[in-house]
Formats: sequence, C-alpha cells, structure tokens
Amino acid sequence: MTTMVAGLAFQCLQQDGTMRPTMEQVVKELKEIQNEEQKCQYYNYREETVTPHPSPPDWGEAALIQNTKFPRSPISVTEQWTSKSTTPNTSAYSC
Repeated sequence: MTTMVAGLAFQCLQQDGTMRPTMEQVVKELKEIQNEEQKCQYYNYREETVTPHPSPPDWGEAALIQNTKFPRSPISVTEQWTSKSTTPNTSAYSC
C-alpha cells in the first residue's frame, strides 16, 4: 500500500503539468488503493481463522522422502578432488 501511495505522490510531483494526475484521478486512485488494502486484510483474516484438515501422516512430504531410496552420489562427487590449477579472479574478457 505504501509503495502505491508513494508512486501516486511521485506522479503528483512531476514538473510538467500534463504529466500530473487531476485531483479527481488522485481521489479515485487513493480509494482503489484503500479498497485493495481492505481486501488484503479481509483475506488475511480469513486465512488465519480457517484451519485445514490434517492429512494422514503417510501423505506428508517427510514421509515420502523417508520412504524413497535415493541413488548414491557418483564417486566423482564424493571423493576429494586434487587440482593444482586455479581459476583467475577476473574475467578474460574486459568491457
């Protein structure tokens, strides 16, 4: 909400008068912003008051992961790498 009001205020501060909204447009925009804020507050209240039905324990993500057999990591990932070369800190291409 604050960002929307700030954006509207920025439009009102334009040097060129043709770029500034009329007072009727400002009032209309402020009312729309206020209505959006009220909708957000209403839906946030509804989400807080409604409790979802619990799922069976074997449907949860944790249960799915626990029951899944994952393949082992390839040796190239699990073994220590030995390398004598280093990567330069700067790019070879300069802008």
